[in-house]
Amino acid sequence: MTNGNIGDFGARLKEAMSERGLTGRELAAKAGTTEATVSRYAGGERRPDGFAVLAGLARALNVSSDYLLGLTNNPFEKGSLPAEVKNLLAGWLRADEGDRAVIRTVLAKYGVQI
Repeated sequence: MTNGNIGDFGARLKEAMSERGLTGRELAAKAGTTEATVSRYAGGERRPDGFAVLAGLARALNVSSDYLLGLTNNPFEKGSLPAEVKNLLAGWLRADEGDRAVIRTVLAKYGVQI
């Protein structure tokens, strides 16, 4: 778990933006803030002062505010997983060992080991 410093917030924000293919402008529009503000946050210059902006960013990125703040390494709200993750897990649980080997091979190409 990270220590929640200001750089962690910026790094987590940039990573979440990148994973979702969002620009600073797009995130700002979804979160109800300005592009300049998102840029300052992503650059590690500042963190949100108030809950409203933090909540807007988390909601727009579909991550928890605790994740953005570095209080947890789990980006999802407690008890919530996106539908595609639930479907992947369900498929994994139904797969036989041969199919799981194929899935492991594909995931290994992306640096994921299970």
